[in-house]
Order: sequence, then C-alpha cells, then structure tokens
Amino acid sequence: MALPPHRGGLGISNPLSECSHEYAASRTTSGPLAEFIVSQADQIPMSVTNDQKEAKTSTSQRRRQRIAGMAEDLQGASNGP
Repeated sequence: MALPPHRGGLGISNPLSECSHEYAASRTTSGPLAEFIVSQADQIPMSVTNDQKEAKTSTSQRRRQRIAGMAEDLQGASNGP
C-alpha cells in the first residue's frame, strides 16, 4: 500500500514506518535555515541556500532508494522461493 502507484502500490504511506525517516529529512532540510534564524543575521548567505538545496536533493534521493528497496522486497516476496 505504501508504494507509489507506478510501483504497484496505492500511494498511501504508513505513518508509523515513515515518521522517523520524514523527521530526519525535515531536520536535515530545515537545519541550515534554523541555524541562520538563530544567528539573527541580516541576509541569508548563499551557503545557507545551497546547503538547503543539497539537503533537499539528498533527502529525495534517499526516499526514492527506500521506495525502490521496498518494491524489490515485495516483488521478491511475491515471486516466492
């Protein structure tokens, strides 16, 4: 059920299994901005923007890899021994 439709699922994620991954992704993505806010600087440095973009990209890649792994596991389970 948690797999996206193009992988044979319904696209409904399981909050129990996703919460730790999504929390970590949120912390990683918002971390650079949170540090900027705490520092009370006048302007956002480009490094903060770049760090956020990199974090979003890596988070998306990890999510896709996790979903692909789940799809492979399900496919292997459905094929049997």
